[in-house]
Amino acid sequence: MYKDPAQPKERQGKAYSEDAGTRLIDQRNQQHAALSAQVDTTDKLSTAQQALVKWDQQLSDIKGKSTLTADQKSLLANQDKITALYQQNAALERQQQLVKQTAALSGYQSNLNRDISSRNSQYSNDESAASGARSAYQQGILTQRITLELQLNDKIIQLRQQSTSATTKIDRQTIDQEIAMQQSANDKMLADYDFHTQRMTAIVAHGQTAQRKRGKNTQTVRLMHRA
Repeated sequence: MYKDPAQPKERQGKAYSEDAGTRLIDQRNQQHAALSAQVDTTDKLSTAQQALVKWDQQLSDIKGKSTLTADQKSLLANQDKITALYQQNAALERQQQLVKQTAALSGYQSNLNRDISSRNSQYSNDESAASGARSAYQQGILTQRITLELQLNDKIIQLRQQSTSATTKIDRQTIDQEIAMQQSANDKMLADYDFHTQRMTAIVAHGQTAQRKRGKNTQTVRLMHRA
C-alpha cells in the first residue's frame, strides 16, 4: 500500500507522470472490474453503478502503486469524499428507477381499469337490448367466454415472456407486479362476464315468458269473442 511519509524538501524537478502503457493497463483494469461485476449479477449495471465499480478499481490500483503522480495523490487524499459521491449517484439513479417503476405500474392499472369499465359498459348495453332470441344468445355464450379467456391468458403469457427477457431486477419486479395486476383483472373480467351472462339469460327468459303470456291472453280474448 502506498504511504506518503514526511520527507525533507527535494529539489524541484519534473513532476512524475505515468507512461501510456501504464495508463492503458489501469483503464483496462477498471473496464474488467465493471464487466466482472456484471457477470456476478443477473441485473444490468446502471451507468452510476458502473462508474462506482470503476472508481473502486481505480482506487485499488492507486493503492497498489509505489510511486504516485500528483493527480493520484490528490485522488487518494480525497478518496472518502469521492467514494461517497459515487455512492450517492448510484442511490439517486436507483431512486429514479423506482419512481419510473411506480409510474409504469400506475399506468398499467389505469389501463386495466379502463378495460374493465369498457367491458361492463358493453354488457349493460347488451342487457338493455336483450330480446326473446334466447336460443341464439345461448349458442354464443360458451364461444364468447372461451374467446375472452384466451385473450386474457395471452396477456399473461406476453408479460411472462417480457419478464424472462428483462435485464434488471427492478424491471423483473415491475413486470411481476404487472402480471399479478393482470391476473387479478382477468379474474374480475371473467366474473363480470359470468354475471353478465346470468343477467342476460334471466332477461331473455323473462322476455320469452312475457311473450308467451301475451300470446295466451290474445288467444283467450279471441275465444271469448267467438263465444
